[in-house]
Parts: sequence; C-alpha cells; structure tokens
Amino acid sequence: MNSTLFNINDKKYAQALELAAGGKLFNVVVDTDETSKLLFKYGDLKKRITFAPLNRISSNLIPKNKIESARRELGDSNAIFLAKDLVKYDHSKYETLMNYVFGSTIICSTSAIAQHFQYTNPTPNFDRTKHVHGLVATLFNINDKKYAQALELAAGGKLFNVVVDTDETSKLLFKYGDLKKRITFAPLNRISSNLIPKNKIESARRELGDSNAIFLAKDLVKYDHSKYETLMNYVFGSTIICSTSAIAQRVAFDEKLGLNAMAITLDGDIYNPAGILSGGDRSGANRGPTLLEIVAEMNQLEEHIRQYNTNNRQELTKLERDYVQYQNLQQQIDSLTNEMQLLELKLAQNDEHRLQTEITTLEQQELNNKQDLDTQRNEEKILNEKINDLEKLFKNEGEAKKKELAEIEQLMKKAEKQVDLSRKHSRDMQTHIKDLEMQLDTQRTELDTLTSDMNTLRSTIETCTQSLNDGIETLSNKQIEVDELLANLQTKRSRLTEYNNRIHSLHQKEQQLIKERREIELQLEKNKHSIVDLQNIVKESARRRQLIIDKHGRWIEEEKEKFGIPGGQYDFASMNITKMQKDAKDDKEKVTKMSKHVDERAMTLLEQKRAMYKQLLTKQKKVLKDKANIERVVAEWDKKKQEALRIAWHRVNKSFGEIFSTLLHNANAKLTSLNGHYDTDRAPKDLVLTGLEIKVQFGSLWKETLDELSGGQRSLAGLSLVLALLQYSPAPLYILDEVDAALDMSHTQNIGLVIRKSFRNAQFIIVSLKDGMFSNANVLFTTKFVNGISTVSRAENVPNKKNKDK
Repeated sequence: MNSTLFNINDKKYAQALELAAGGKLFNVVVDTDETSKLLFKYGDLKKRITFAPLNRISSNLIPKNKIESARRELGDSNAIFLAKDLVKYDHSKYETLMNYVFGSTIICSTSAIAQHFQYTNPTPNFDRTKHVHGLVATLFNINDKKYAQALELAAGGKLFNVVVDTDETSKLLFKYGDLKKRITFAPLNRISSNLIPKNKIESARRELGDSNAIFLAKDLVKYDHSKYETLMNYVFGSTIICSTSAIAQRVAFDEKLGLNAMAITLDGDIYNPAGILSGGDRSGANRGPTLLEIVAEMNQLEEHIRQYNTNNRQELTKLERDYVQYQNLQQQIDSLTNEMQLLELKLAQNDEHRLQTEITTLEQQELNNKQDLDTQRNEEKILNEKINDLEKLFKNEGEAKKKELAEIEQLMKKAEKQVDLSRKHSRDMQTHIKDLEMQLDTQRTELDTLTSDMNTLRSTIETCTQSLNDGIETLSNKQIEVDELLANLQTKRSRLTEYNNRIHSLHQKEQQLIKERREIELQLEKNKHSIVDLQNIVKESARRRQLIIDKHGRWIEEEKEKFGIPGGQYDFASMNITKMQKDAKDDKEKVTKMSKHVDERAMTLLEQKRAMYKQLLTKQKKVLKDKANIERVVAEWDKKKQEALRIAWHRVNKSFGEIFSTLLHNANAKLTSLNGHYDTDRAPKDLVLTGLEIKVQFGSLWKETLDELSGGQRSLAGLSLVLALLQYSPAPLYILDEVDAALDMSHTQNIGLVIRKSFRNAQFIIVSLKDGMFSNANVLFTTKFVNGISTVSRAENVPNKKNKDK
C-alpha cells in the first residue's frame, strides 16, 4: 500500500499529510496495469481494492518556482511546503507515485498566512477575535478556481491588508502592537468603496448579448455577508471579471456599455480606463497555483483538521490498533490458506500418483504373464503327453518314426527355451514389483507426514479463525466501550459547558466588581482633585487678599471704620453680590460684542490712513507720468521696428529674387504681403506685420501658390530665401548638411556658384556628395576607411579657369 512506501520527515506534519493523501494511502501499488488486471481476474480478492500501476499513474505536479514565488509573496520561506517534500521515499522507484499522491497539495505551516501579521496585545484585556479579523486573503473563498488569477489581480495589495473592527484598534496596534513589519490596516468602520451598481452590470450583459460574459468580482467569492459586506465592496466592488480580452477592452473603454471600470480577463490581462494595460503571461495550466488557490486549499485543510480534531483521538488510536490487528490476522489466514493450497497442489503432483499408476500397470502385466505361464505349462503338459504317446508309438512303429521323433524333439527344445525365458521374465517382474512396493511404502510414509502437516495447518487456521473471531468480538466490545466513552465524553463536555458558563458568569461578576471599583477609584480621584482645587482657591484668595492689602492698604486703613455700617457706603450685608457679579459679567459681554464691530484704535488709525492716502495720490501722479513716457517710447520703437522690417523686407526681397534667378534661369521670386502688395515702398507701413508669402514667376506668369511648383523648384525657392536672409544678417561661419540632396547637378553647381560669389566675407562648411558643389569649394575634406579606420584627408581645390574668371 502507499502508506508503507514512505516515511514522514517530521511528526508535526503527519495529520496534514494524511489529509492530503486521503484514500490514496490505501491504494495498492503494482508495477503495471497488466498486473492489476491479473489480480482482479484471478487474485481471488476478498474485498474492494484500488490499484495504482506505476506505469499508468499521472500527476499535476506544482512547479517549484511557483512555490518559491508564493513564499516570497508571503515573506516567509517556511510558510508553505509542497507535501511531497515532507516525506522520505525511494526516489528511483516511487518518484511518479509520490507526485501522484502528494505533488498537487500545499502544506501550510501553522497559520502560515496569519503569521504574515504578528503583534502583541496592545492592552491587557485585548480580545483578538473581536478586534482583529485577520488578513483580507483569509476572509473569503473563491467560487471557482478558474477565477483565482483574475481575483488575485483585482484585489492586488489589498489581499494583505489586516482587517480590524475600528480605526481606534489600528491606532492601538500601531502604537503598542510591536509590529514586526510594515502593515496596512482596513478598519471596517472607515473603509469605503465605489461599488458598481447591479443594474449597470445587467445592462452591459444585455448589450454584450451574453449573461456569462462579465461578472462583478465581488460576486465570484464567498464570505460572511453580515460581517464583511463593506470589506468585499472595498476590495472587489469596482472591478469587472471578463471572459475574453475583447470584452474586457469594451468594459474599460466603450462608453456605450456605461461601465468604464477596471476589467480583468481570466488569463490575467488588465484593462484600466486610465489607459494602463498589463498582461501577456499565458502559461496556462502549467503556471501552478495562485496565492488565492493556496489560501483556499489552506482554509480547506484547516477546516478538515478542525473537523478531524473534534473526534476523540485516543479512542480512534485504539480502533486503528484493533483494525491493524484484524488486518494482521486476516493476512495470516490468507497466508496459511495459500500455504495449504500449495501443499495440496504439491501432494497432487507427487510421485505417489505416478508410482501408483505404474504399480497398477505392472500388476496387470504380471497377471498377463501368469496367464501366459499357465498357458505354456498347459502346452508343456500337452507336449509331454504327446511325447509319451510318441515314444509308445515309436516303440510300436520302429525306425520309421525316428525322423518324426527328431522333429518333435526339436519342437520340445524350443518350447523348453520359451518356458525358461518366460520364467526368467516372471522372476524379473516380481523383483521390480517388490522394488515398486518398497517405493510405494516410502511414498505412503511421506503422504502420512504431509497429511499430518496439513492437519496441523488446518488446526492453525482454525485457531487463527477463532482468534479473528475473538478479535472481531473484541473490536465490537471496543466499539461499545468507545460509544460509552463518547457518551461519557459528551456528559463531561456538558458539565464542562456548565462549568464554563458558571466561570463566565463569575467572570462577568468579577468584571462588574472591577468596573465598580474603578468607578469608586475614579470618584475618589475626582474628590482628591476637588480638594486640591479648593486648596488652590483658598491660596489664590489669600494671595489676592494680600495683593489688595498691599495695593490699597492705606485706603483700607482710612475707610476701615466705615465697613459694614448699615445704610452706609460699605454696607456689604445689604449688597447683592450675585447681582453685582452678573452685572459685571453682562458689561464684559457687551464690551466683547462691541469690540468685534468697533475698533478701539479707530481714531489713531484714521490719521495714519489719511497720510497713506496722500502718499498714494503722489505715487499715482508719478506712475501716470511714467506711463505716458513709456507709451511714447513704445510708439517710437514701433515706428523704428516697422521701418527696420520694411528695410529688411526690401533687402531680403532683392537678394531673394537675384539668387533665385541665378539658380533657376528665366525665373523670379518675391516676398509679398498677404494682401498681394509686391512693392515694398508703396505698401502700407504696418502691412509687413500682417505676414509675408512667397510668389514665384516663370516667364511672365506669377504662380498663385507654391503648390503649383515641383519639389525641386520649391527646394530652390526655400534655399534662395535662406541664402537671402543670410546675406541680410551675415555670420562668419555657416554649416550646411546636404542641402543639395534633392537637386540635380546643374542646380547644385549654381548653388555653389552663388555661395562662392555672394558670400565672400563668410566661411561655409558644406557636407555634399555631388561634384557640382566640389568644383566651387576652396578646400575639400574627404573621409574614407583605411584598414577599418576612418581617415580624413584635406586637399586644396583649384577652380578651373572658367569658374575663376566668374
């Protein structure tokens, strides 16, 4: 069986491994499926058996890289283990078997996910079960594993948020919880969500024409609605899970659906309405379990463990021991039965049968030989009688019969020889029969021994059967004892519950007494504070009395005799101190109210404001004067600017036409205003500020737009304008990079001629690949590769005589 082919590394994993393997522990491992078929057909199986052929079993082994990734996500290398890694076995024989039994199960260390959040109680009586609910990942289960990857992406980092009842709890944990790492809390009384309404989901489904095309992520998980409705809205309420990428794209970006929410496909592609997309990993079934799948399996295993631990482990151990004893007895019976069958088969195939058959044959042969011997004896007797008769006849007949007598004697000799041979053969057969009888006696002795052994085995089988029956009876008795123990356990649990209730009641009384004691202590503390306050009032009164005496001591000495005289000025007995205090308080309130509307320093500030007003008037006059001067200067500069622009227009226009006519014979070009004025002198002064455009003339015809020109002509027009601008505002150095690339050889040569002729006071560095430009250069720099190295060479260019004359 599977359970006998491995050992566990640590006993603490025994229970989890037993649950992980389940019924596979009792599968019988065979080498091939042919063996299992033979056993099913001829094995005389006594009960239902499940075989695991090593050549047929397969597994869905979780990749190790997925385990490591989950450990990194949990931040603990000992949080989870592949069940197969916790057992020892013969890797050369049973690797496939262990993958089949344990390869698809994760064993989590004690509260592995919960250990992601560890803390100490912030207060002495802190109730963990009431205030801290745990990580978000542990508070729900997924409905179907195919949604696990999408739900994990939907929740994101919120999976590791720690859920607490209130924000006060989170503050206590931050301050006194001795947190080991950075933690994000999700207080149930503070979290809020942007839940997508169900009517929008239904409307989008109708628009898509498929009720299973989209789901609200919250609807794909199971949780305690009474506790965590707000939490699930916060984690999953604003995300849509889609069946395909096309639908997800519509959910995120299609205004017709009216969702515009984050959409996630089952393959993990994310479509965010903000324009952010992510995805691409489509490893499919080989991707291993997601974190939510691991958490779901962990919750399931923990639930199984809790259910398993509710039973009485001690009695289960006894039952298991009795079951093992029953199995051993059953195996002994099967073994003895097989041994008996083998002995019976061996007895059936022993030499006894063969010898018995041979003896029977020999006895039959001996009987035949005896019959032959009797026949020969009878013949001998007849022959002797004939001999006697012949002798008598010979005597009577004489010599005539001698010849016949000789023949008869020969026949008698032959008969005697035949009789001797028969006697010898008979003696040999008797000797062989005696040998066979001795062998038969020996075989009979062995048969008696085997029969005795068989009887002994039968007795042993009967004894084992009796032991088995006794074991079954003992098992029944044990079951009765277990039932009695369970009943006793239930009674004790009831008593324990009663004791717990009494303890709880006493604990409540204790808490009530502690509360009353605290209230008394609090009241006592308040009384102490009141006494201290009264003492402070007494001290303050004494201090104020002393201050009054120090300040008004002389007046008090003078008027002291008038204090307390009835009807006098200082008749304190007739004065209403309470009314006087109230009047004083009312007067203070009036002063306070008036101070909000009446500025006590108003008269002082009035003179200051008047002085500031006069200063501002003076500054205003100065600013207005400066403004007039600035406007005058700006107007003068505008005139100068317009004049400078007109001059620049005129000069550039002239150079533009000359250069263009040089580059392209029988052609002319000008810069005109947008209103069509060609003459720079007659155009309005501010016309140049409205903008200029290029006009080109071929022969006597002016082109309306540059669109009527070819590409080369437009290039020449643009280059002519650039050169005209360079002539107007010259610089000492120009660098041009392949400006002749789109021109033919003649135009290239004309450009070189214009540069050489019109820019004698400037230096040009021109990058070109055409000879028309080279012929007008003063110095040529050439680049080339020599032995794989870029080399630059310089050569002075001597223009031909024709160009030189020009």
